[in-house]
Amino acid sequence: MKKYIYIACILVLSTQFLYSQVGIGTTNPDASAILELESSSQGFLPPVMTNLQIKAIANPATGLIAFSTDDGCLINFNGNTWTNVCTGLDIIVPLGTDDIKLKSDNTETTDYFGFSVYISSDVSKMAVGALLEDSDASGNGNGVL
Repeated sequence: MKKYIYIACILVLSTQFLYSQVGIGTTNPDASAILELESSSQGFLPPVMTNLQIKAIANPATGLIAFSTDDGCLINFNGNTWTNVCTGLDIIVPLGTDDIKLKSDNTETTDYFGFSVYISSDVSKMAVGALLEDSDASGNGNGVL
């Protein structure tokens, strides 16, 4: 009986030192991945949500991914904001009294070099401009272009 208890203790204690990767559709998952999916006839389906549902996720982990039905694209949480993977823009969902701020730094050689849009929560301030951070526009309905 003591022999079985000893073996059981060794098995229980040794499992905390084991680490392996999980592979679906592969017998040899990459060592740098915790999960590897492989298929030539199927794809990966992340959670599908609206931007409002995505923004409502409490305490999202950095790197969390979902598919936005509003944008038709993958959305990634970068630790600070939810970012549209297709455009690089933050997703914009007015929640309560939050201000809306949209910014993109376009580094390609085009006629524009990035843009930003700022609209205050009460719509009393609005600014649109190239690489504009914030605006001091004041007064109901005033805007800065």
